[in-house]
Amino acid sequence: GLTGNHSVFNASQSSTHVPLPGKVALSVGTLGVVTGGLCRDDVSIGSLTLPNYTFVEVDNTGGLQRYESAAWDGILGLGVARSNGTVGVPTPMEALVQGGLLDKPIF
Repeated sequence: GLTGNHSVFNASQSSTHVPLPGKVALSVGTLGVVTGGLCRDDVSIGSLTLPNYTFVEVDNTGGLQRYESAAWDGILGLGVARSNGTVGVPTPMEALVQGGLLDKPIF
């Protein structure tokens, strides 16, 4: 789907999307804060798929500076767990290694 000039995730187009209870606020570096709900879905990065992966489905970017004019649509954390500690789930890179899809968290 589209929100303004941005392509966004549309949960209704996924047959594997499962919303989870609760709301989460995440700090996006120095840009501000976004909020949303946790969910699970199959997430593919290239040819690698993380089945039933838990992530934050952002539904409020109001606290994010300059999002409307940004050239990017969203954020996928590829860092280490401490950057994703608010959510308490492994980052996609960590999940790929834990699932045996990558030997090392190197991209």
